[in-house]
Amino acid sequence: MLINDVYRGSTPLIIERIEPGTYGVTFSRFGYAKLSTPLRVESGKTTEVSGALIPLTGSLDITTRPAGVRILLDAVNQGVTPVSLPDITVGNHTLTVVKEGYVTAEQRVTVVEGTNADQYLTCPRFTAPYGYVTSSRTCPCNPDCGFYHDSPGHPVFAERIVKSAKSLTITRL
Repeated sequence: MLINDVYRGSTPLIIERIEPGTYGVTFSRFGYAKLSTPLRVESGKTTEVSGALIPLTGSLDITTRPAGVRILLDAVNQGVTPVSLPDITVGNHTLTVVKEGYVTAEQRVTVVEGTNADQYLTCPRFTAPYGYVTSSRTCPCNPDCGFYHDSPGHPVFAERIVKSAKSLTITRL
């Protein structure tokens, strides 16, 4: 808190034995707009001043390759790309990109007051180890089945892998 442009401390603040008169009071905090107001101090009276600081903001426009990637900003879901995020508080934030079949990734971004920053992210495909099933395709012998299994002549499908097998036992879903 500044009084007549001289730092006097952090709020809450009590200043005793101040001379009567009119003073300029300024409240400030990183990431917020400064608030300045005149304050009249009268002899023998207690004078209080308060105010609400307004956050400084910027915005982000996020696109990804591929599109349709879920975006989290500081672990809060913001929708799927492409997406515009207005009124983001200034400072550092963490963008997380999530899409089934792709590697989940994080990127630090800095939001600057009054600016609109374009963020372009490329999501690498997940490459599964041999035999690891990642696809959501249904059973080739019966579309209502919903599972992968090996009926005679039917392969077990996995991301970029086709493997023939005699049987497949599912012990836990």
